[in-house]
Amino acid sequence: MTEVSGKSPLDHWQDACDLLAEEEAKYEAMPNKKLIPAQKKLLKIADVKLKVAELSLTKDDDVLSEGCKNYLVNLYGWIKYKKWTAPENSGYNKSVKGTSVEGLSIEMINKLDGTNYSKNEEKFTNDYLIGCPDIVDAEGKMVIDVKSSWNIESFLSNVNKELSKNYWWQMQGYMALLDFKKAEVNFCLVTTPEHIIQSEIDKRVGENYSAEEIRDNLVFDNIPESERRLRFVVERDDEAIEKLYKRIRKCREYLPSIEQLHLGMK
Repeated sequence: MTEVSGKSPLDHWQDACDLLAEEEAKYEAMPNKKLIPAQKKLLKIADVKLKVAELSLTKDDDVLSEGCKNYLVNLYGWIKYKKWTAPENSGYNKSVKGTSVEGLSIEMINKLDGTNYSKNEEKFTNDYLIGCPDIVDAEGKMVIDVKSSWNIESFLSNVNKELSKNYWWQMQGYMALLDFKKAEVNFCLVTTPEHIIQSEIDKRVGENYSAEEIRDNLVFDNIPESERRLRFVVERDDEAIEKLYKRIRKCREYLPSIEQLHLGMK
């Protein structure tokens, strides 16, 4: 499932609310509220409150963000001409690893959880979405997405923080498609296939790295499997799914106008 970035009016309102809470906390922490810095802080708080009030008038508007519109323009190019945006830096080896080791990641999950999952190849569709989850647990009514990390840094970057919004929405989409109530995102760290290791050595040896150092940083079998999996549980949010459907309907209304704008500028 493809993610569409860009902030909505509700996002901008929430950002302003967060800023207001932050500024008010700073003011409350000031020991002497009669001094000039405290007075200046009050003026800033007043400005932010005004901004919150202005944004509250439009926060519930279903307006397409610029990021969403840009994505739709690219989608139009694919629909009409079958041309897609060529990536400037594809991170080829990272992408290849993610695909190549998917089976190894699922095998590790099975060992850790005592399950017998296999890679799902079936695509699911409804009137709004299409997706192919990595694991479909029909008996447990749960979908699992597997993210195979490139290295220890990218793996541990998921520690002590919430699941990204993109992945959270991806799971909502999968649960909507399968009518499930629960989903998981599993980040797994498994050893990189030999041909990718060799490719990295060929590219990077001499960049202050030896071949041994490059190999060592791409092999993880010396780390216990129980320490090479991070699991995030996601619960179904029906209100969020309805908002997603509403946004898709809005996108479908906007998409035909791109061709009118395009052909009108010939």
